[in-house]
Amino acid sequence: MSHETKTKRIEAIVYLTISSLALLGLLRFLVPLPDSLNRPITRIQCINNLKQIGLAFHLWSDDHRHQFPFNLSTNQGGTMEYCDRDTNGFDRNGFRHLMVMSDELSSTRVVLCPSEKFEQLAVDFAHLAATNVTYQIRSGTHLSWGNSNETIAVCPIHGNILFTDGSVRNGGHR
Repeated sequence: MSHETKTKRIEAIVYLTISSLALLGLLRFLVPLPDSLNRPITRIQCINNLKQIGLAFHLWSDDHRHQFPFNLSTNQGGTMEYCDRDTNGFDRNGFRHLMVMSDELSSTRVVLCPSEKFEQLAVDFAHLAATNVTYQIRSGTHLSWGNSNETIAVCPIHGNILFTDGSVRNGGHR
């Protein structure tokens, strides 16, 4: 076999390999993963969303006398007057607390768990409503930087918990 024939064969193999990989990559986007493979990925994305929300709470509070939005009056840029907590401390108007932190949050996609099947993505934060948020937000004056063991948000799908210090507990482990 001549050197020229070997080179053409190698080029053909490389071309077929690259074409196959490109096709597999394209199929990955066209064919959804089975739930057993997709579940860990969405759980990790959910944790990342909660961490971004936690960071947004802290960045917002840095600019507002170290107070979370629900602990400041609307006259001071907060959402205190909108607080409407249920018996577990979750706020029925949690979306409003997220809405006021729009400058600190990257996108409305962050407030939807990737496993969410029923809620819809808001076009922007000005149009955010309860139906565009998966995560349950707690409010109250006892929630502050100093109380790091307090829960500030929960994912009702995965059970991930965001604490006031910004840490997230996954499946019972902090």
